[in-house]
Amino acid sequence: MYDFCTDVAFVESIVRMGAADKGICLLVTNERQFWYGVNEVGIYSYFRGPDVTLGGMIQKPTGGRDTTVSLLGQYQLAPAWRNADERLMQGARYLMVEVTA
Repeated sequence: MYDFCTDVAFVESIVRMGAADKGICLLVTNERQFWYGVNEVGIYSYFRGPDVTLGGMIQKPTGGRDTTVSLLGQYQLAPAWRNADERLMQGARYLMVEVTA
C-alpha cells in the first residue's frame, strides 16, 4: 500500500515537470486485505474507507517507519476499486487513479 503511494508521488512529479499532462497509477491485486478489512486505521483507511482521502504526508506503516511520502493531490481510493477480469487474475480487483497537476 505504501509503495502505491510512492508510485502516485512519482507520477505527480512527472506531471509537475511537464513531461505529461496527466498520469495513471494502476494497482491490481487478489489480496483481499487491500480493499476489505475491519481495522480501517492508518494507511489501510485510504484504501478501504469510503470517505477517506489520500493526500499530504503518508508515513510508512512497517519496517523503517521514519520514511514518508508527500502527495500534493487528493485521491479517493476506496470507491475506485473495480473487479478485474478473471482471465487476468482470479479474485482480483484493480484500482486506477488519475494523477493531474
